[in-house]
Amino acid sequence: MNRYGPVFIILHWLSAGMILIQLSIGRLIPMSLHVLLGVLIGFMMIARLVMRFQSNNQRPHTDQPVAHKLAIIAHRIIYGLIFSIIISGAGLLVARNNVSEAILSLHNGLIDVLFLMVGLHVIAAVFHQFILKDRLLSKMWIQKIKENEHFPFRHYIGFLL
Repeated sequence: MNRYGPVFIILHWLSAGMILIQLSIGRLIPMSLHVLLGVLIGFMMIARLVMRFQSNNQRPHTDQPVAHKLAIIAHRIIYGLIFSIIISGAGLLVARNNVSEAILSLHNGLIDVLFLMVGLHVIAAVFHQFILKDRLLSKMWIQKIKENEHFPFRHYIGFLL
């Protein structure tokens, strides 16, 4: 089974958790926390992009070319939406009153589309796991790392592994 690396998996689940917090209660939490989560999500997404560009092994291959193309398109849309939401959120912090309403409308519209894409992403993962039975979720889950296997953050997150 072609798996993602442990750092990539951890970044995926941490950013997914923070994105879910933002999507579900982002309007209810203090603005400073909302901005902090947005900044952290941005840094994690940049790290994920850098890792994707540095290694071809970060994306498991599928035997289905159409599904593989759709997955690539869906992930690019999700990444684009996340970065667009972060940029529009930053724009809200510096916008003047006459522009901020338009930026807020854009920000909220992008969030609505991200909600849809996250829902489709989850449905696709469930479909792969339980209908196709290709064990896709096990490729994106943390596995126990062998003692002799190199993992740079073992000392910090060893309790998760």
